[in-house]
Amino acid sequence: MNEVVWSPGASPEDRSQQYRWKTMWEVKVGDLIVHYSSESQQIVALSRVLTEATPARNPFPGDETWGDEGKQINVELTRLEVPINKKDIRIDVRRASSGKYQPFIASGEKVRQGYFFPVLNVLWSEILALARVETTGDGVFQPSLNELSVAGTTDISRVAKERAEQTLLRECLLAG
Repeated sequence: MNEVVWSPGASPEDRSQQYRWKTMWEVKVGDLIVHYSSESQQIVALSRVLTEATPARNPFPGDETWGDEGKQINVELTRLEVPINKKDIRIDVRRASSGKYQPFIASGEKVRQGYFFPVLNVLWSEILALARVETTGDGVFQPSLNELSVAGTTDISRVAKERAEQTLLRECLLAG
């Protein structure tokens, strides 16, 4: 699915840009991006860059927070079937990815506020392993061949709660 990544700062010379936004000017076609949701604290998607950054108006109508002028990158987005929780990434990998311009703070416990930080190979390898995907030479995400086989049964048991009054409510509301 083709999507857009956008940030403020309409030119590389714009001094009002924060570091994490300036890095978008350095992106090359074919680069890979990790999409992290601070709300759920999970990696929710991976994408491949389709175009280098170009000046663009804010594509998100009604969001005046960052102004109207900025830059955008077109990406091919792949949503993860099972998002990766921050805590699923080994703490030693998070700490190794905690430099000044890296995604984690020094302890590795929190993700640095902002976006578009470079990702070290050690973190990238961990993310791909957890997502159970591998990349081809052109950056296309594919399931790992060694993860396609299922060991044991393919059925699982689940425990669910049910409202005890559901049957009574249904009979009352739907007239039997």
